[in-house]
Amino acid sequence: MPGGLGDKMISDISKIILSSFSKKMNPGSVGTESVINDVSAEYAKFSGFAEIIGDNFYDIDRDNPVIPPFFIAAVAYPAIKELMFSKILKANLLRLVHAEQDISVFRNINPDERFNIKAVIDSINTVSAGEIVNIISNVTSSGKNEPLMQSRTSFLIRGQKKPSSGKKNEDSFESVSEFKVAVPFDQAKKYAEVSGDKNPIHVNRFAAKAAGLPGTILHGMCTLGMVNSVLVRELCRSDYNRYAGISGRFSKYVLPGDVLSIETGRRVKDFYMFEVKNVSGKPVISNGKFFVR
Repeated sequence: MPGGLGDKMISDISKIILSSFSKKMNPGSVGTESVINDVSAEYAKFSGFAEIIGDNFYDIDRDNPVIPPFFIAAVAYPAIKELMFSKILKANLLRLVHAEQDISVFRNINPDERFNIKAVIDSINTVSAGEIVNIISNVTSSGKNEPLMQSRTSFLIRGQKKPSSGKKNEDSFESVSEFKVAVPFDQAKKYAEVSGDKNPIHVNRFAAKAAGLPGTILHGMCTLGMVNSVLVRELCRSDYNRYAGISGRFSKYVLPGDVLSIETGRRVKDFYMFEVKNVSGKPVISNGKFFVR
Protein backbone atom coordinates (compact mmCIF):
# COMPACT_ATOMS: atom_id res chain seq x y z
CA MET A 1 0.00 0.00 0.00
CA PRO A 2 1.64 3.30 -1.08
CA GLY A 3 2.73 6.11 1.18
CA GLY A 4 2.91 3.99 4.31
CA LEU A 5 -0.89 3.84 4.47
CA GLY A 6 -0.64 0.16 5.28
CA ASP A 7 1.40 0.84 8.44
CA LYS A 8 -1.07 3.52 9.56
CA MET A 9 -3.99 1.15 8.98
CA ILE A 10 -2.26 -1.54 11.00
CA SER A 11 -1.56 0.94 13.81
CA ASP A 12 -5.16 2.19 13.90
CA ILE A 13 -6.64 -1.29 13.93
CA SER A 14 -4.14 -2.39 16.58
CA LYS A 15 -5.29 0.45 18.85
CA ILE A 16 -8.89 -0.67 18.47
CA ILE A 17 -7.94 -4.24 19.31
CA LEU A 18 -5.85 -3.23 22.33
CA SER A 19 -8.67 -1.05 23.66
CA SER A 20 -10.95 -4.09 23.67
CA PHE A 21 -8.73 -6.42 25.69
CA SER A 22 -10.62 -5.62 28.88
CA LYS A 23 -13.98 -6.50 27.35
CA LYS A 24 -15.31 -9.95 28.22
CA MET A 25 -17.73 -12.24 26.47
CA ASN A 26 -21.21 -12.35 27.94
CA PRO A 27 -21.64 -15.43 30.19
CA GLY A 28 -25.38 -15.01 29.78
CA SER A 29 -25.00 -16.15 26.15
CA VAL A 30 -24.36 -19.76 27.25
CA GLY A 31 -27.22 -21.90 25.99
CA THR A 32 -27.91 -19.66 22.98
CA GLU A 33 -28.76 -21.77 19.92
CA SER A 34 -28.59 -21.39 16.16
CA VAL A 35 -30.77 -23.79 14.15
CA ILE A 36 -30.84 -24.35 10.40
CA ASN A 37 -33.35 -26.94 9.19
CA ASP A 38 -33.85 -28.94 6.00
CA VAL A 39 -30.41 -28.36 4.49
CA SER A 40 -29.24 -30.07 1.33
CA ALA A 41 -25.61 -30.51 0.31
CA GLU A 42 -25.10 -29.25 -3.21
CA TYR A 43 -22.59 -31.29 -5.21
CA ALA A 44 -20.73 -28.19 -6.40
CA LYS A 45 -20.22 -27.08 -2.81
CA PHE A 46 -19.00 -30.31 -1.23
CA SER A 47 -16.93 -31.33 -4.25
CA GLY A 48 -15.21 -27.93 -4.28
CA PHE A 49 -14.63 -28.16 -0.53
CA ALA A 50 -13.18 -31.67 -0.90
CA GLU A 51 -10.84 -30.53 -3.65
CA ILE A 52 -9.39 -27.72 -1.51
CA ILE A 53 -8.60 -30.01 1.46
CA GLY A 54 -7.27 -32.81 -0.78
CA ASP A 55 -10.11 -35.28 -0.24
CA ASN A 56 -10.36 -37.59 -3.26
CA PHE A 57 -13.92 -38.74 -2.50
CA TYR A 58 -14.92 -38.67 -6.18
CA ASP A 59 -12.36 -41.38 -6.95
CA ILE A 60 -13.49 -43.74 -4.19
CA ASP A 61 -16.92 -45.08 -5.15
CA ARG A 62 -18.63 -43.38 -8.04
CA ASP A 63 -21.59 -45.79 -7.90
CA ASN A 64 -22.35 -45.15 -4.21
CA PRO A 65 -21.00 -41.68 -3.44
CA VAL A 66 -21.27 -40.09 0.00
CA ILE A 67 -20.57 -36.57 1.19
CA PRO A 68 -16.98 -36.22 2.43
CA PRO A 69 -17.29 -36.52 6.25
CA PHE A 70 -15.17 -33.45 6.92
CA PHE A 71 -17.72 -31.38 4.99
CA ILE A 72 -19.36 -30.88 8.42
CA ALA A 73 -16.92 -27.98 8.76
CA ALA A 74 -18.70 -26.14 5.96
CA VAL A 75 -22.14 -27.51 6.84
CA ALA A 76 -22.04 -26.34 10.45
CA TYR A 77 -20.19 -23.06 9.84
CA PRO A 78 -23.26 -20.85 9.15
CA ALA A 79 -24.78 -21.86 12.50
CA ILE A 80 -21.45 -21.37 14.32
CA LYS A 81 -20.92 -18.03 12.57
CA GLU A 82 -24.34 -16.80 13.67
CA LEU A 83 -23.40 -17.51 17.29
CA MET A 84 -19.91 -16.00 17.07
CA PHE A 85 -21.21 -12.83 15.40
CA SER A 86 -24.20 -12.50 17.72
CA LYS A 87 -24.46 -9.34 19.79
CA ILE A 88 -25.37 -11.36 22.86
CA LEU A 89 -21.97 -13.18 22.88
CA LYS A 90 -19.90 -10.00 22.37
CA ALA A 91 -16.83 -11.79 20.97
CA ASN A 92 -14.00 -9.76 19.44
CA LEU A 93 -13.35 -11.71 16.24
CA LEU A 94 -10.01 -10.05 15.50
CA ARG A 95 -8.70 -11.63 18.71
CA LEU A 96 -10.15 -15.03 17.85
CA VAL A 97 -8.07 -18.13 17.15
CA HIS A 98 -9.19 -21.72 16.82
CA ALA A 99 -8.13 -23.60 19.96
CA GLU A 100 -9.45 -27.16 19.68
CA GLN A 101 -11.67 -29.23 17.41
CA ASP A 102 -13.42 -32.58 17.79
CA ILE A 103 -15.50 -34.17 15.01
CA SER A 104 -17.49 -37.38 15.46
CA VAL A 105 -19.09 -39.13 12.49
CA PHE A 106 -21.93 -41.52 13.29
CA ARG A 107 -23.04 -42.22 9.74
CA ASN A 108 -22.07 -41.02 6.28
CA ILE A 109 -24.41 -38.54 4.59
CA ASN A 110 -25.71 -39.31 1.11
CA PRO A 111 -25.62 -36.55 -1.53
CA ASP A 112 -29.42 -36.46 -1.86
CA GLU A 113 -30.07 -36.49 1.88
CA ARG A 114 -31.51 -33.52 3.78
CA PHE A 115 -30.45 -32.72 7.31
CA ASN A 116 -30.78 -30.27 10.20
CA ILE A 117 -28.05 -28.34 12.04
CA LYS A 118 -28.19 -27.08 15.60
CA ALA A 119 -25.27 -25.24 17.22
CA VAL A 120 -25.27 -24.13 20.85
CA ILE A 121 -22.89 -22.11 23.02
CA ASP A 122 -22.00 -24.77 25.57
CA SER A 123 -19.67 -22.83 27.88
CA ILE A 124 -17.35 -19.84 28.30
CA ASN A 125 -14.22 -20.29 30.38
CA THR A 126 -11.52 -17.86 31.48
CA VAL A 127 -7.94 -19.07 30.94
CA SER A 128 -4.54 -17.43 31.32
CA ALA A 129 -4.43 -16.50 27.62
CA GLY A 130 -7.94 -15.04 27.47
CA GLU A 131 -11.36 -16.65 27.17
CA ILE A 132 -12.47 -19.92 25.62
CA VAL A 133 -15.93 -20.28 24.09
CA ASN A 134 -17.09 -23.84 23.37
CA ILE A 135 -19.71 -24.53 20.72
CA ILE A 136 -21.35 -27.90 20.08
CA SER A 137 -22.93 -28.51 16.65
CA ASN A 138 -25.15 -31.47 15.88
CA VAL A 139 -26.15 -32.61 12.40
CA THR A 140 -29.24 -34.84 12.24
CA SER A 141 -31.29 -36.28 9.41
CA SER A 142 -34.46 -34.39 8.52
CA GLY A 143 -37.63 -36.19 9.58
CA LYS A 144 -36.08 -39.09 11.50
CA ASN A 145 -33.82 -36.83 13.57
CA GLU A 146 -31.10 -39.50 13.37
CA PRO A 147 -27.70 -38.30 14.65
CA LEU A 148 -25.24 -38.04 11.75
CA MET A 149 -22.31 -35.97 12.98
CA GLN A 150 -21.25 -33.86 15.92
CA SER A 151 -18.68 -31.07 16.05
CA ARG A 152 -17.17 -29.65 19.25
CA THR A 153 -15.39 -26.36 18.56
CA SER A 154 -13.33 -24.29 20.98
CA PHE A 155 -12.30 -20.73 20.14
CA LEU A 156 -9.81 -18.66 22.13
CA ILE A 157 -10.46 -14.93 22.38
CA ARG A 158 -6.95 -13.76 23.13
CA GLY A 159 -6.21 -11.48 26.06
CA GLN A 160 -3.14 -9.31 26.58
CA LYS A 161 -1.15 -12.16 28.11
CA LYS A 162 0.47 -14.45 25.56
CA PRO A 163 -0.29 -18.18 25.80
CA SER A 164 2.29 -20.24 27.65
CA SER A 165 4.82 -21.93 25.37
CA GLY A 166 5.04 -24.92 27.69
CA LYS A 167 3.33 -28.18 26.84
CA LYS A 168 0.13 -28.89 28.76
CA ASN A 169 -1.49 -32.29 29.19
CA GLU A 170 -0.13 -33.61 25.92
CA ASP A 171 -0.24 -37.35 25.34
CA SER A 172 3.00 -38.90 24.15
CA PHE A 173 3.24 -41.68 21.59
CA GLU A 174 5.82 -43.50 19.52
CA SER A 175 5.82 -42.23 15.96
CA VAL A 176 5.71 -45.09 13.46
CA SER A 177 4.67 -43.27 10.28
CA GLU A 178 5.18 -39.84 8.77
CA PHE A 179 3.33 -38.13 5.93
CA LYS A 180 3.93 -34.76 4.28
CA VAL A 181 1.43 -32.22 3.02
CA ALA A 182 2.26 -28.88 1.40
CA VAL A 183 0.17 -25.77 2.00
CA PRO A 184 -0.30 -23.74 -1.20
CA PHE A 185 0.33 -19.99 -0.88
CA ASP A 186 -3.29 -19.23 -1.85
CA GLN A 187 -4.82 -21.94 0.35
CA ALA A 188 -6.35 -19.58 2.92
CA LYS A 189 -8.17 -17.56 0.26
CA LYS A 190 -9.45 -20.69 -1.48
CA TYR A 191 -10.65 -22.23 1.78
CA ALA A 192 -12.37 -18.97 2.74
CA GLU A 193 -14.38 -19.14 -0.49
CA VAL A 194 -15.52 -22.77 -0.16
CA SER A 195 -16.16 -22.67 3.59
CA GLY A 196 -17.60 -19.18 3.95
CA ASP A 197 -15.14 -18.36 6.75
CA LYS A 198 -13.74 -15.00 5.64
CA ASN A 199 -12.33 -13.80 8.96
CA PRO A 200 -9.92 -10.97 7.98
CA ILE A 201 -6.91 -12.63 9.65
CA HIS A 202 -7.10 -15.32 6.95
CA VAL A 203 -7.57 -13.13 3.89
CA ASN A 204 -6.19 -9.67 4.66
CA ARG A 205 -2.54 -9.27 5.66
CA PHE A 206 -3.09 -5.79 7.15
CA ALA A 207 -5.86 -7.06 9.43
CA ALA A 208 -3.72 -10.08 10.34
CA LYS A 209 -0.73 -7.91 11.28
CA ALA A 210 -2.96 -5.57 13.24
CA ALA A 211 -4.11 -8.60 15.20
CA GLY A 212 -0.48 -9.35 16.11
CA LEU A 213 0.15 -12.03 13.50
CA PRO A 214 3.06 -12.14 11.02
CA GLY A 215 0.63 -12.17 8.11
CA THR A 216 -2.45 -14.07 6.98
CA ILE A 217 -2.71 -17.50 8.57
CA LEU A 218 -4.44 -20.68 7.49
CA HIS A 219 -7.81 -21.56 9.02
CA GLY A 220 -7.48 -24.17 11.76
CA MET A 221 -10.22 -26.20 10.10
CA CYS A 222 -8.41 -26.07 6.77
CA THR A 223 -5.24 -27.40 8.41
CA LEU A 224 -7.19 -30.15 10.15
CA GLY A 225 -9.10 -30.91 6.96
CA MET A 226 -5.92 -31.37 4.94
CA VAL A 227 -4.52 -33.64 7.66
CA ASN A 228 -7.80 -35.54 7.83
CA SER A 229 -7.71 -36.21 4.08
CA VAL A 230 -4.20 -37.68 4.32
CA LEU A 231 -5.12 -39.89 7.28
CA VAL A 232 -8.33 -41.17 5.65
CA ARG A 233 -6.27 -42.15 2.62
CA GLU A 234 -3.37 -43.68 4.55
CA LEU A 235 -5.03 -45.23 7.62
CA CYS A 236 -8.50 -46.07 6.26
CA ARG A 237 -7.38 -46.83 2.70
CA SER A 238 -9.92 -44.20 1.58
CA ASP A 239 -12.82 -46.21 3.08
CA TYR A 240 -15.24 -43.73 4.68
CA ASN A 241 -17.04 -46.60 6.40
CA ARG A 242 -13.96 -47.06 8.59
CA TYR A 243 -13.73 -43.36 9.47
CA ALA A 244 -15.27 -42.24 12.79
CA GLY A 245 -13.83 -38.78 13.43
CA ILE A 246 -10.85 -36.63 14.35
CA SER A 247 -9.81 -34.31 17.17
CA GLY A 248 -6.85 -32.12 18.03
CA ARG A 249 -5.51 -28.99 19.70
CA PHE A 250 -4.21 -26.15 17.54
CA SER A 251 -0.81 -25.39 19.06
CA LYS A 252 0.47 -22.82 16.56
CA TYR A 253 -0.82 -21.05 13.48
CA VAL A 254 0.08 -22.31 10.00
CA LEU A 255 1.40 -19.93 7.36
CA PRO A 256 0.69 -20.20 3.61
CA GLY A 257 3.50 -22.03 1.82
CA ASP A 258 4.43 -24.17 4.81
CA VAL A 259 5.11 -27.91 4.54
CA LEU A 260 3.51 -29.97 7.29
CA SER A 261 4.71 -33.29 8.69
CA ILE A 262 2.06 -35.63 10.10
CA GLU A 263 3.44 -38.17 12.56
CA THR A 264 1.18 -41.05 13.61
CA GLY A 265 1.46 -43.76 16.21
CA ARG A 266 0.17 -47.31 16.31
CA ARG A 267 -3.53 -47.96 16.57
CA VAL A 268 -4.79 -47.95 20.19
CA LYS A 269 -8.32 -49.38 20.53
CA ASP A 270 -10.37 -47.24 18.11
CA PHE A 271 -7.93 -44.44 17.32
CA TYR A 272 -4.45 -43.42 16.20
CA MET A 273 -2.54 -40.67 17.99
CA PHE A 274 -1.01 -38.05 15.69
CA GLU A 275 0.90 -34.78 15.79
CA VAL A 276 1.43 -32.23 13.05
CA LYS A 277 4.59 -30.11 12.81
CA ASN A 278 5.55 -27.21 10.57
CA VAL A 279 8.70 -26.99 8.48
CA SER A 280 10.60 -25.72 11.55
CA GLY A 281 9.63 -28.82 13.51
CA LYS A 282 7.23 -26.98 15.85
CA PRO A 283 3.85 -28.62 16.61
CA VAL A 284 0.87 -26.95 14.96
CA ILE A 285 -1.63 -29.65 15.99
CA SER A 286 -1.05 -31.62 19.19
CA ASN A 287 -3.00 -34.26 21.11
CA GLY A 288 -4.39 -35.44 17.77
CA LYS A 289 -6.63 -38.48 17.64
CA PHE A 290 -7.88 -40.08 14.43
CA PHE A 291 -10.84 -42.35 15.15
CA VAL A 292 -11.63 -45.48 13.12
CA ARG A 293 -14.14 -48.32 13.14
